[in-house]
Amino acid sequence: MIQKEIRSLLLLFSSVLFGQSIYYGPKASPHFDGPTNNHLIRVQIAVYDAPSLDGVRIKDVSFNNQTVALQSPDLKGFRGEAGFQVAPGTYTLIWNVSRDQFAWPRTIRHKEKIQIEKREEWVQITIQGEEMNSY
Repeated sequence: MIQKEIRSLLLLFSSVLFGQSIYYGPKASPHFDGPTNNHLIRVQIAVYDAPSLDGVRIKDVSFNNQTVALQSPDLKGFRGEAGFQVAPGTYTLIWNVSRDQFAWPRTIRHKEKIQIEKREEWVQITIQGEEMNSY
C-alpha cells in the first residue's frame, strides 16, 4: 500500500521534473473548433439599430429560417450577433424594422439573398437599421 503511494508520488514528481503534464479537464467545445467539414463557411451576423435618434429599430432577424436572438440596444445601438456554419449556396436573410409611430408603414420587411461561394472562408454581415453590408 505504501509502495503504491510512493510510486505514484515518484511518477508525479518525475512528470513535473521533466516538464510533462497531463490534462484531465473537459474536452474543448466543438463550437470553438474549426469546421469539421472543409466545405463549411462561417457566417457572422451583427445587428444594430439605426444610429440616428429617430431611426428605425430592428424587430427581428432570421438567416436561413433560423432566428437571431436580439437584446435591448446598448449606447451604440448594438442588438446582438449570431454565427452559423453553412455550405456554399444561396441563403435568405430577412429582418423587420419598426419606424416612428407617425410614419406609414410602421413595420418594413427587408429580404436579401446572400450568395456564399466555395472559395470563401468567412462571411461577415452587418445589419444597421435598414442597411445591410456583407464582407
